[in-house]
Amino acid sequence: MIRRTAAVIVARFRRRYYEWSDSRWFLGSLVANETVLPLLGFFVWQSLRPSEGDVDLYFYFLIWTSIATASYEHHSVSNRIYDGSLAQDLLVPGYPPTLYFADNLALRGWLLALSAPFLIPLGILIGGFTFKQLILFLPAVTFAAVIRFLLGWCVALLAFWTGRAASIAGLVNALNFTLGGVALPLMFVESPWSDVLVALPFYCSLGLPASIADGSGSLAQGLQFQLLWTIALGAAAFLLWKIGVRRFDAVGG
Repeated sequence: MIRRTAAVIVARFRRRYYEWSDSRWFLGSLVANETVLPLLGFFVWQSLRPSEGDVDLYFYFLIWTSIATASYEHHSVSNRIYDGSLAQDLLVPGYPPTLYFADNLALRGWLLALSAPFLIPLGILIGGFTFKQLILFLPAVTFAAVIRFLLGWCVALLAFWTGRAASIAGLVNALNFTLGGVALPLMFVESPWSDVLVALPFYCSLGLPASIADGSGSLAQGLQFQLLWTIALGAAAFLLWKIGVRRFDAVGG
């Protein structure tokens, strides 16, 4: 079962990756979209607190995190629910959520490929980090990518019950900006508010990997919260999908 699922994901990934190759200008706009808010946060905090914390290093890793965890299921999946085309996906061999996850991986692969030629030289220019920091960053950003996908997936599945999924997604994006470590980096938050911030799914999916990489966050504590949110959101997504598909079969999109 696991081998078959993996084969389906790989096949879908390759197909979608090749399909995205004809849309590089659009993909470039998505890279810019994921980059602009961290850059804005960097300029703001660099001017407000120029001598406190490693601001440039934090926001450098935050840009990588934002691109590596980019998810747009709240647009693509919810629209397929609204227009009824989800019915076609239910007939395709394979478990639809795994297919959407493969689509997400293909998109992220392109975003990372397009941004790497700019971000790698920028990292060399900034400097100040070690190979160990990169190793610590990888598991945190992997969990962050899963959490952001699951969060977006849960929001998208609300389209089974409401026509305001896009509005809810906008609220989640605003929370990602304000509580995800973009507008308010952890290094500038005092306890006990910093303890609250690091426990939220928004921070676990964006700011946490960057704070671990720059040394202001705890890897052990961060991975614990990320694991908890992965399980919780995974369970929520599974239930929303099961119940939502039954409703979709009964009443349509």
